[in-house]
Amino acid sequence: MRAKLRVNYLFFYSVLGTYCLFISVYLESRGLTGTQIGTILGTSPLFVMVTLPLFGFVSDKLNAPRKVIFVISLVAVVFALSIMKVSTFWYLFVFIILYEMFMVPILQLSDSLTLRLSKKYNYKYTKIRVFGSLGYVAGGVLSGYLIDLMGLSAMFYYIALFLILTGIITLTYSDLDETHQHKIVNLKKEISEIFKCKSFILIIGITCLTYVIGDALILFNGNFILELGGRKVDIGLAALGSVTFEVIIFTFNKQIMQKIGPKKMLLISVVAIFLRFFIGSNATTVWQFYIAVSMHGIAFATCLPVAYMYIIEKIPKNVNATAITIMVACQSIVRSGVIFLTGYVYENYSLRLMYLILSFLTLLAIPLIMKLKPIDVKEQLKIEDK
Repeated sequence: MRAKLRVNYLFFYSVLGTYCLFISVYLESRGLTGTQIGTILGTSPLFVMVTLPLFGFVSDKLNAPRKVIFVISLVAVVFALSIMKVSTFWYLFVFIILYEMFMVPILQLSDSLTLRLSKKYNYKYTKIRVFGSLGYVAGGVLSGYLIDLMGLSAMFYYIALFLILTGIITLTYSDLDETHQHKIVNLKKEISEIFKCKSFILIIGITCLTYVIGDALILFNGNFILELGGRKVDIGLAALGSVTFEVIIFTFNKQIMQKIGPKKMLLISVVAIFLRFFIGSNATTVWQFYIAVSMHGIAFATCLPVAYMYIIEKIPKNVNATAITIMVACQSIVRSGVIFLTGYVYENYSLRLMYLILSFLTLLAIPLIMKLKPIDVKEQLKIEDK
């Protein structure tokens, strides 16, 4: 069972890596302007916010997450192959949004299913999730080679193949042997309770000013690498440094947290994302840009665990899931705004200017970190171990 989970993460994240690293390059090859690319890629996360809870509800209601993942994987394949058949802005706009509305929920449903199976079989989730990081790089590199050989349309055949494999492997998972009990909740009361927590609001601000804006710019990495004279395969290789740091920090997260504490981890995240953008704005070679991109892995791996720790500690247990959903929704809105703006700046000025602006914007996270109240790290690490 553990092998199936690892292989599935490897396959699905290879799809994610291929799409995120090459979609903006593909759209530019179709003649779209930077603003049009930003409009498409910035709008799609807003639509995904609708299907994420919808498919989650259907999965829980039917108690059939494996079948739901299989079905939406096949639907995503249809829309992925449709993207390569159209070329005008509005057709691309529609099919890319439809594709993401079905593709992105696979990740959330797979995470939920894997966590439940890990609990059942006493697996350590992080040792399974690390194969996703490896798959992201492998997908970028392999599809980069294919694109250099066969053209940009090859990315959609690659995506289709591994989405189908993801769906098939998921169907072979063992039964969970459990049913979910749904309770009626007062959503308005829950949200009100969550936003009374000052630390929660600060954490949203900190994550949005660090790895979230970094995530948004990943979509344009390929365009910048090609401007520097790089090849398509170099776009995939650029993710290698980022994922390497991410895997190392996640592996030793407990020891690092105990050694320096959560606030210093957040400050490291700010410094890393500042360097990511500042070095990027001055990069003149692909190798210099590789160094800049690798900083994103450090920022992500040092910020995300602390964000979840604060939510677990400061937010009442009965509304933890709602708090995380709200945080992800806020991050999606910010990510969309940054993608819109990046597309406009890319078309009318340059990506270097956007990198420079964001390098100084991220420093606004420092006063927010200073306002955070301390948390009981040892207790939270015990919860994480459980």
